[in-house]
Amino acid sequence: MAEEEKPVLFPRSVYRDLLEDEGFAVWIENVSRGSRVGAEVALRRMGRICGLFQTTQRDLAKMSRGEAGDFLFRLVSRLEKEGNRSSSIAGYMKTLRGWWLFNDLEVTRRVRLSRYVGLYDNERVPTRQELHSIFGHADPQKRVCCALMAFSGVRPGVIGNMYGDDGLRVSDLPELTVGEDGSVSFARTPAMVMVRRTLSKSGRQYLTFLPEQGCGYVREYIGWRVRITGERVGPSSPLVTANQMNPWHRGKFVRTTNIGDDVRHTIRAAGFRWRPYVLRRYFDTRMMGAEQEGHVIRDYRTFWMGHVGDIEHVYTLNKGQLPQDLLDGMRQAYARAAERHLETIVQPTIDKGEVVSTARVEALKMFGYSDEELAELGDVAKFDMDRLQELINERTKKMLGLNGGTQKVVPAEELEGWIEQGWDYKRDLPNGKVVIGLRTG
Repeated sequence: MAEEEKPVLFPRSVYRDLLEDEGFAVWIENVSRGSRVGAEVALRRMGRICGLFQTTQRDLAKMSRGEAGDFLFRLVSRLEKEGNRSSSIAGYMKTLRGWWLFNDLEVTRRVRLSRYVGLYDNERVPTRQELHSIFGHADPQKRVCCALMAFSGVRPGVIGNMYGDDGLRVSDLPELTVGEDGSVSFARTPAMVMVRRTLSKSGRQYLTFLPEQGCGYVREYIGWRVRITGERVGPSSPLVTANQMNPWHRGKFVRTTNIGDDVRHTIRAAGFRWRPYVLRRYFDTRMMGAEQEGHVIRDYRTFWMGHVGDIEHVYTLNKGQLPQDLLDGMRQAYARAAERHLETIVQPTIDKGEVVSTARVEALKMFGYSDEELAELGDVAKFDMDRLQELINERTKKMLGLNGGTQKVVPAEELEGWIEQGWDYKRDLPNGKVVIGLRTG
């Protein structure tokens, strides 16, 4: 019986031809067992090295120890001349040493790197007032992303991974309950946020917390998904899902890149030029202030950010379980620190009518309604659910390029792309075009 052919790793990479070398492909596959992202980065770095020096990965593997040491010096000099930062160059060196070690070549020669002041070493973090402004310029989805980074200290890759096939799920917030009627509640706050090992950069599971303000954003966002879009949100559903204006994206995870873009656009809308990662630095810096005031200890802050430390060691030894007294102490410490250093507002008390009106306005904005259009509609709180759904359906069809119907005409050569996006083929037209329609069922 013929042996089944293995699927090609990273078929879309511009450096996929390097994987035709069987030994190199085995190394990349081995790296991917620890981190698929790390393997793709290693492939990209090796491809660039080979391109810069007009060589192959096999020629590099055949070098002697002395030749390899000399090559490292040449690599560092070349990358420095091209303006690469020391941290980036160190990554290339680590990858190259890993490939040599796989081929039983250990290169011990030390290569010094410039003491370069990093681009973000002196980056200022937002104040609480500036973070509040960022929240104010975000829609419900982006507000949750910003809150998870600023209040829980998670990386964008925790919310949704690089490939868009995993991320934080509703079940990762064990105290979060979602009812079929769209009701969303937390058993207690600050709420626990579990970061599974598949989402953790260190490969180790850890936990952090989300304060009342962040929990309020989650309640608003998930409630909107259930009541307005009709999404069935269960324990395995993404905590943050893709763009709701495209019905085929509902219930799917968001890629890390897209999360970063969403957060960046929100920061820009608020009038700031920070990168998205500054929100995680906000958490770290504000928690350092809480540590100085005695509200938290350093081990807590280290653990909440997913770094390896003493508490992480205890957590690992106990197979993902912390002693209850330690967990309660961490929650209380986090609550004190969040109130004094993280949260940007004191939770207001508003009536039910105001909540409904605000939620519906935000929902319509998510589907592209402008402030002028909302003003013409009047008080949306008085609309029944049928009228609200009708408005959303009209805008969804407009966003999809439909004019009152469920079908449209596209060039025949684009048919495959439309089918991949969830459309159905209907029939051919004599002018080289085809009719497609929204998929039903």
